[in-house]
Amino acid sequence: MLTKLSFRNFKRFKRVEIPLANPVVFVGPNNSGKTTALQALALWELGLRRWKEKRAERGAPEKRPGVAINRKDLLAVPVPSANSLWRGLHVRSVQRAGARQETQNIRIDVLVEGNTSGKDWSCGLEFDFVNNESFVCRPLRLEDKRDPPRMEIPEEAYGVQVRFLPPMSGLLSNETRLDVGAINVRLGEGRTAEVLRNLCYQLLTAEDKPDAWPWVTAQIRDLFQVTLDEPVYIPERGEIQMSYRDADGTRLDLCCAGRGL
Repeated sequence: MLTKLSFRNFKRFKRVEIPLANPVVFVGPNNSGKTTALQALALWELGLRRWKEKRAERGAPEKRPGVAINRKDLLAVPVPSANSLWRGLHVRSVQRAGARQETQNIRIDVLVEGNTSGKDWSCGLEFDFVNNESFVCRPLRLEDKRDPPRMEIPEEAYGVQVRFLPPMSGLLSNETRLDVGAINVRLGEGRTAEVLRNLCYQLLTAEDKPDAWPWVTAQIRDLFQVTLDEPVYIPERGEIQMSYRDADGTRLDLCCAGRGL
């Protein structure tokens, strides 16, 4: 379970600390930072995953280079330029040291704390701007100096899975079957309604999670008193069709949901 989220210099916020529990509900007016907090968590998870893929299996040199991340890989926070992630678009600061000017990178820091099997842990990552297309991720520094010691990545952090699902509107009447990459891109762009049938089809056909689809249908039945039918792939058209049955047993296409039918 995650117990705390802290981040600095991310989007419109200079510094934020958010205590977490299970469950957590963010309530607030538009543009107050609800989505930003979730996106900070998604940024942390992406950085952690990339660090594990490229660095965790190597040795532990005293000075570790970072791992590069392309802005397009951050599906939960689609931005036209990498500097859009930084507060006020400021990626560097200029300070005077006598007659000289010194330029320093402004880092985005994200620290996540949690508890796994009774063990408390914390995992911090920092992000440095490289150019408009990419930035670099490293473990959070423990001291603000040149070649500083850095926070160790606890094994428990690698077990955290983050799924960012934007608000949904406008179910389509037809939905083409897509691969995982195309689905993730649409989710990151907030186009959840365009891939709802694909998501259901993934759950239905997930061999490693045979209980996923029955669990989802049971939850939908309890919450909305409707029964989801299994999604069906039509190879002749490359489409996924899906219907549901209302409380009276009437079978309707999924796109009819929420339209007074």
